[in-house]
Amino acid sequence: MQKTSASLSLAPDRAVVGVVLEVPEPYGDDIMQWRIGLGDAYADRMPTHITMLLPPPMTPAEVDRLTTALDLLATQWAAFDVTLGSVGSFRPVSPVVYLKASAEQERLQLLQQELMEAHGPFEPAHPFVPHVTVAMGVGEGLLDAAADAMADYKCQWPATALSLFQRHRDGRWQRLSRHRFAVSPPRTAPEGLPG
Repeated sequence: MQKTSASLSLAPDRAVVGVVLEVPEPYGDDIMQWRIGLGDAYADRMPTHITMLLPPPMTPAEVDRLTTALDLLATQWAAFDVTLGSVGSFRPVSPVVYLKASAEQERLQLLQQELMEAHGPFEPAHPFVPHVTVAMGVGEGLLDAAADAMADYKCQWPATALSLFQRHRDGRWQRLSRHRFAVSPPRTAPEGLPG
């Protein structure tokens, strides 16, 4: 785990935190620049990501416990490929257009379930829909344009770590820690040789 210099114990009130899979470069920056170009005011408040867990506001002690739980969980996971592609939308409930995120063997859903168990019981505000936002709150016309422009977009990368972020009063998010998956992927034997 890598921690920032920001001390969790300094937070006087409950903290709003989120556990995410960050989208690496160049894809993360491409999607962020796309959002900025649309006038999306939320585009650069946090690196491009898939939200895996958004618990209720937490005390500093609870954030510390979650950080420890993420350390442990990460030791039990190996990197896995995530694919973005196919446009979705949360309209009319929320003005959001997104790219659907998927992984083999439902790994995103399995990881999210384990994160829920690691945190402890709470009722999520929304069902888990693995996605990366490409436009939010920019008006119906621009949401439609984003959906059309991203219709054929597709990318894939290996997810290698979970990140814990905290939201500040100005709406920006700061990474508190990163938890790298520690399990080695299965070794593949060279062609024609026993494994």
